[in-house]
Amino acid sequence: MSAYRWMKTDIPSIMFSCLSTKKWGRTFRIAVVLKEKTVDAQIIEKAIADLRGRFPHYYSKLKRGFFWNYLKQVNGLPEIRPENGCQAEPIALCNNGPDFRIVYTQNSIAIEIAHYISDGHGALTFLLALTQRCLELAKNLPSEPRKGILYWQDAPSEKETDDDFLRYGTLDGERIKTPINDVYRLPAVYEKDYLRIHYLKMSVRQVQTEARAMQITMTEFMTAVYMLAVIRTAEKPIQNSVGVDIPVNLRSFFESATLRNFVYQVSVLLPVNGKQDWTLEKIADAIRGQVRSHLNKEELQAILKGLTGLAKNPVVRLVPNFLKTPVLRVLQARSHSDETTIITNLGRIDIADDIADCIERIEFVNGDTSGYGLPSTCSSAGFNDRFVFCISSNNHDDRIVSAMKQILNESGIALTEYINETNYNACKQNKEKETAKPFFAEKCKAYFHF
Repeated sequence: MSAYRWMKTDIPSIMFSCLSTKKWGRTFRIAVVLKEKTVDAQIIEKAIADLRGRFPHYYSKLKRGFFWNYLKQVNGLPEIRPENGCQAEPIALCNNGPDFRIVYTQNSIAIEIAHYISDGHGALTFLLALTQRCLELAKNLPSEPRKGILYWQDAPSEKETDDDFLRYGTLDGERIKTPINDVYRLPAVYEKDYLRIHYLKMSVRQVQTEARAMQITMTEFMTAVYMLAVIRTAEKPIQNSVGVDIPVNLRSFFESATLRNFVYQVSVLLPVNGKQDWTLEKIADAIRGQVRSHLNKEELQAILKGLTGLAKNPVVRLVPNFLKTPVLRVLQARSHSDETTIITNLGRIDIADDIADCIERIEFVNGDTSGYGLPSTCSSAGFNDRFVFCISSNNHDDRIVSAMKQILNESGIALTEYINETNYNACKQNKEKETAKPFFAEKCKAYFHF
């Protein structure tokens, strides 16, 4: 593949890319935590170079054209750095490196990636392939294809870089526009350059047991826990609804092999209407089946058709970027105005036993969503019997987290918690003082893209 190949941003990335500034970008993080101290910088550098031919579109950076933004493949490797506490930091451009980074300790590998490159499914796919390759190098495992992991020596498929929003959104059929709902909004308190990441680790089996008793899924159960925590901590009775958007992997409903963005957010609404006698069981009854009611191919395709309308509009396409970007930013903020929060679950992760046996847990961090006007969002990942629920917040207010812990404890679910606090401004200043590592490009200077 040519080092100078470029491609259009996919439909969701039109918004993600226009929101990116010097100080904020839609960056998320997925980490694999290993059971043993296994990896080092040299192993990761070799593995990340080996994966370049298998996942070429990840090795791209955002470019801004006169009419539209686009992704250009670059020659350099991503930034590879030891874990320093600066989690889900906005993506910095390091010479000609791509718009993702690898962060590691001796027993963990994390990818932090701009959302215009991929979604959670795609980033996890890349990270699992990287983890397999690192383990092959570190433990002398045989290099061979394994269940649930794309093999690094296979040739990439062109379908992996398809914009399937555009593919299915341009088919014949009616168009559906998603309604704007009246929902309770969390107090918009933002601390500058700050992100607090609160991890709650629990047993998959315990959460499944509670969810099944209420006849709901694990994601719905954690949604109910979050909704109840919001009701308990609100300063006054909530008169409208608590609304949680749950991203759904559309690959389950359409024939798709894309490793770019292909998810759609389904709204789950709880009409609180001033009532304060809510329990988990009552909330479960109220939200049960809301997600599944929208999960049919015909409705989803009609929604995709509505979402692609703006990108296909010939008038919009001819408007210069400097005029279009402010409008798109307003539209993006409006699209998140009917959410109390977002809860993203990576879903079931099933991979080969010899790789799975080396992994203790997987962590998924939604990152900073202040650019959406959301001061807090949630994400989760379950692997083996480790379920990690993460709350990302732009402030120190932990009242909702404390309420969630109490609710989970009341349900008999044992918790382990840990917190990461990041000051991005301090991270940037420290990075500017650092001497480039041998495996970085020479004289690498990090700066925030815009």
